[in-house]
Amino acid sequence: MTANRDYIPRSYPAILSWLLNFLSYAVQSASRLNLPAAKIEALQIDIHALQSVYDKAENPNAGKADRLERKEKVAAVVKTVRNFVNAYLRYNELLTDEDRVKMGLHVPDTIATPSGVPTTIPSAKVDTSIILRLTLHYRDSGSTSRAKPAGVHGCEIRWALLPKPPETTEDLTHTTFSTRSPYTFEFEENQRGKTVYFRLRWENMRGRKGPWGEIVNAIVP
Repeated sequence: MTANRDYIPRSYPAILSWLLNFLSYAVQSASRLNLPAAKIEALQIDIHALQSVYDKAENPNAGKADRLERKEKVAAVVKTVRNFVNAYLRYNELLTDEDRVKMGLHVPDTIATPSGVPTTIPSAKVDTSIILRLTLHYRDSGSTSRAKPAGVHGCEIRWALLPKPPETTEDLTHTTFSTRSPYTFEFEENQRGKTVYFRLRWENMRGRKGPWGEIVNAIVP
């Protein structure tokens, strides 16, 4: 993947335009790309709600509260979309480079990468100090530095709420990708007291993955 350049723009108008284009393409391509209908519908609701909040904040009579609401809504929707991309598009073999361009995503770099497959594993520690939030801190195993290993782009995180420890990594049915520690998970009230299991591995700039780390767990506070 192209390094050091975010696929989502920074300014509010550009973010909204990017989101609307992404949503439009995802909706029309959902069947071909095998995207889950429920997730697409949720994206539609979130992005259209953001558009209303954005329009309100752009009104000449808008106040500080309206602009703060826009800021918070933009952050929430962008996080949701990133998670959607990581879960359903990042490793989607049906997605072509043309799809990526039209959706506003990075096109994988075709130039050979100088970095090899990661050989080390991430170690992880979970912070449970905030109710309904788990903050996953990770670093290279055996290292005291927070820096990622050389050539590593980020960390693939597999996770799931389970009644007992997973027998295989495939039991961890959710996946996300993080380029910077820590990574925060938010949960619902009815998920308090349940156990979340995590497993991590490094990924380099070309999407080549290293070995899985140990499975860690935490209870939703």
